[in-house]
Amino acid sequence: LQVNIYQAWFISINAVTNLVFLYDKQRSRRGRWRIPENCLFQLCLIGGSLGGGLAMFISKHKISKKSFRDRFAFIVLLQVSLAVLWVWIKSGIVKPRWL
Repeated sequence: LQVNIYQAWFISINAVTNLVFLYDKQRSRRGRWRIPENCLFQLCLIGGSLGGGLAMFISKHKISKKSFRDRFAFIVLLQVSLAVLWVWIKSGIVKPRWL
């Protein structure tokens, strides 16, 4: 099994993000200091949105807070849009002027 650097990054950042979200949920249940939302968003933004979304689904964490859901959805939409654009560029469907 060979894993390239991008696959390793994707797996690692999503595992870390998932654990951080679950840890934050555990802290909230115990009434303790919480991880700042901006930290959670930054983890999602750098590639951990799948892990964050999975943790939100599993633990029902942050799903009742509309502002958090909206910002999370924006990050996912941005990442999906960039991934689709990258695929289109690689396949030749889109030819940007800067290339």
